[in-house]
Amino acid sequence: MDKIVEVAGWMAYEDLPMPDYAEPLDIGSDPDKQIDFIMVTDSIDTAFTDFSNHVKFQVDYMGQHWSDSEAEFACLRRAMEEGIPILDGRYLAKISRDELNKIFAGNIEMPMLDEKLAVLHEVGGVLAAKYDGRFSNFVHSCSPKLYDNGNGLVDRLVKEFPRFNDVSMYDGHEIKFYKLAQLGIWMLYRQIRKGGFRLEDPQKMTAFADYIVPAALRILGILKYSPALEHTINTYQLIPRDSTQEIEIRAHLLYATALLREEVNKIRPHDLLAAPFDANDYVLRIDRSIGVPFRKALQMKMKMARRIVLSAKCATLCKLAGAVLFAATFAALFAPAAAAQAKRKVIIDQDCAGPGGTDMQAVLTILNSPETDVLGVTVLTGDAWRDEEVLHALRLLEIVGRTDVPVVPGAVFPLVNTKEEMARWENIYGKIIYKGAWNWGKPVHGPYEIPPMPEGKPTTKAIDEDAAHFLIRMVRKYPHEVTIYAAGPMTNLALAISLDPEFASLAKELIVMGGGIAPETNDPEFVVTPRREFNFWIDAEATKRVFRAPWPRIVVTTVDISVKTKMSKEMIRQIAAGTSPSAKYIAKYAEEGYLWDELAAAAWLDPSMITKSVKLYMDVSIDHGASYGDTMVWVPGQQPGLGEQLVEVQEDLDLAKFYREFVALMTADTPGAHVAAGARTPPVAGAERFAKSQGEGSAAETDASARR
Repeated sequence: MDKIVEVAGWMAYEDLPMPDYAEPLDIGSDPDKQIDFIMVTDSIDTAFTDFSNHVKFQVDYMGQHWSDSEAEFACLRRAMEEGIPILDGRYLAKISRDELNKIFAGNIEMPMLDEKLAVLHEVGGVLAAKYDGRFSNFVHSCSPKLYDNGNGLVDRLVKEFPRFNDVSMYDGHEIKFYKLAQLGIWMLYRQIRKGGFRLEDPQKMTAFADYIVPAALRILGILKYSPALEHTINTYQLIPRDSTQEIEIRAHLLYATALLREEVNKIRPHDLLAAPFDANDYVLRIDRSIGVPFRKALQMKMKMARRIVLSAKCATLCKLAGAVLFAATFAALFAPAAAAQAKRKVIIDQDCAGPGGTDMQAVLTILNSPETDVLGVTVLTGDAWRDEEVLHALRLLEIVGRTDVPVVPGAVFPLVNTKEEMARWENIYGKIIYKGAWNWGKPVHGPYEIPPMPEGKPTTKAIDEDAAHFLIRMVRKYPHEVTIYAAGPMTNLALAISLDPEFASLAKELIVMGGGIAPETNDPEFVVTPRREFNFWIDAEATKRVFRAPWPRIVVTTVDISVKTKMSKEMIRQIAAGTSPSAKYIAKYAEEGYLWDELAAAAWLDPSMITKSVKLYMDVSIDHGASYGDTMVWVPGQQPGLGEQLVEVQEDLDLAKFYREFVALMTADTPGAHVAAGARTPPVAGAERFAKSQGEGSAAETDASARR
């Protein structure tokens, strides 16, 4: 990770426009013919080296010498010139080995000729049977998106053409790379986006899981091969398809480029991340340069990386044309800058006690960000009982003008734990200071009683669907796009996992406020029980189920970092200076206390405010003895291996930055509000004054009387 940060430190300031791609051979201006040519060549874009003697496939055509994938292009272009219907699926479905061998006449027999023949038979058969033999007909029959509820280009390619279904099994999990599917569509987009081909969501494209980019990352010091893999590559040994080594090389490429991208985006100004993007011109506009020496050094390293890969000759090496290689590299690293315009889909799973307080302020933190698309607020019992929380959530959305955001009722009670059982537990193991709805109501009341609402009763209603089914419906509607922000007990999520085992894997990530490890505080709730945190223990069985589910990513804001924050009188005064509905709401109902849930929300919006984090395996105890509900963590390698997941645990933060951004969000008009929000006081100046008055040290301790 240190190396990624180091490389990002100079790469963030470099001019790296994504290069345009053009076929090296002119095949005419007919967009349908271009589609046919690109997709046929892409379908057989496999290795072009004879692994027995390390000789590359080469051919002379039109007075030039071509090698590797460009030699493939030249051979197919030559076949077209000779009248061979190489783009017609009906011909491809029946082409013989001898015919294909003649088409690929070069310095050696085309490597993997039999494999390419089988692919052409398969692809040609589908095209002949369903699309009058043409890839262009297939493309035009698809939605102009990569993914569109099964009708997108990638959706259909991987479903209808087994060749493009680039999936591997790893430790019982299905890993979807989809390299050739994405590569072909990317080439279409870059070549003929100005006519004949439209793509509405190119920002959803991932890095291409190939072998050139890992070599470049290796040269840059970001990737490091194990001794065994190093030996395999350096001695030109074949790496079998779907082997552990092959899958890990490709997966680490995706992970490393994502991390590098994330670090680069932490450095760039926000307005540069949100660079304009449209279908006619994809240019990442970076206005600063790191200077010629560093640029030349990068170019030299990239050339070195290419030479290493060309000499390694891995059996699974699928080399791209030169322009594609470098375009793929930079597209993989910097495509998210264009995607930054797309709003981040999120579901707020929250115990919405109110009015004011950490729950409602966290909802406003996410809702008031111009970057978010809040799909819904799923409510469950936690700091208060569910039914009154639903009303507080509805009323808040009315106040800020966002009644279009659905409020969804969830769980009233934990899966196993009960108020009565915990009362018996306390007789044996001692009193628990904070028990949410069970002991902290104003006044304490039953689950279905609604006390007076200071902010007034809402006129809107919750939707007629339970939280678990809503959560499942959203992640299936937007697979791998939805962040689940969970700042209350885990009951809703556990129920969703029970109903749909794929729920967690279909989400983009899980952002959690909860748990405790070793907080430095004199708060009596945590002094002698640092690992007992309300959100985790109130429904420990649900927490365990959630933390053992296969989430792509889990980030946890624990008590340890939360107690470094404070909602002080000065902060409330600064927010009260604003005139937006949110500012007026906070001014009227906020109280001093820790910014538990607000920190988790703000750090999700801007991860750069977190200055230190650690990866640990995390779980929760469901032993109904003294440790019930306690947070359990292990450093990697020490975990018991019973299903616990590796999570990112935040440890420290830039307090001034957090306070500044939080005040700005609390004084902002709510994006998308459908009622007049009125003028608002510019929030940034006031936020900066507040940050300076607070300094950057830890917040003063807050006693247990100022809870959530």
